[in-house]
Amino acid sequence: MMLCNIDAKKGQVLNGDWITGYPAEEIDPSWKTIMGVDYASIQEKQDVKGRDYFSLAIGKIHPVSGAIVLIDGVQEHVTQAEAEQTVISKIEQYKRTFFRCMIEDIGKGEEFYSLMLRRYARGIHRSPVGNVKKGIRFEKQLAPAFFDGRMMIARDTGNPAKLPINYDYIDTFVTQWLMYDGSETYPDDTLDAVFHMGAGAKGFMMTGAQPMEYPHMQKENRKKNPISKFGRK
Repeated sequence: MMLCNIDAKKGQVLNGDWITGYPAEEIDPSWKTIMGVDYASIQEKQDVKGRDYFSLAIGKIHPVSGAIVLIDGVQEHVTQAEAEQTVISKIEQYKRTFFRCMIEDIGKGEEFYSLMLRRYARGIHRSPVGNVKKGIRFEKQLAPAFFDGRMMIARDTGNPAKLPINYDYIDTFVTQWLMYDGSETYPDDTLDAVFHMGAGAKGFMMTGAQPMEYPHMQKENRKKNPISKFGRK
């Protein structure tokens, strides 16, 4: 802080080494497509200072492992109408493999979910978080999913991919991942969108109150003393 070196704080909460890259050329366009939305809107294009971004994360579900690979996304300051059209256009772009789109239902997101449900009912789902705060969602649910390879990002190996990959969005996600400090000092819209994308895969990510622990922080499994059953009840 004394040196005003922002880069020195990168990766202190969410480590960059936990993110696994999946070779882009090995991603098959026929894999199911899943999306996650962190909704935010503006009234006018001039009204953007300090405002959250609308973020839409798009991933492909590996047919064998069930892992989700982040391949595409949108992060912009948009009006409500533009947000609706962005979601619709992306669903149409991936319509042959579209599985579902998860929309965060906090605040204005709940209203946006209702609007999208009326416009495009197929595959639109709400993504509830209840009272689970971002610290739990990012640090104890999203991070372990990347740590053990249940979520990955498309990685450019120099070989041609079979489908378009939005590396700009992926880079933004990685940057926000590294800058996340647990106190919402920096933008984290892509983290929210990717979290909801992952939550849309049944059996993949826990979205309830019970958190997942970091693999290297799991509590030791202690065996119960066999004579404890003779103790006083």
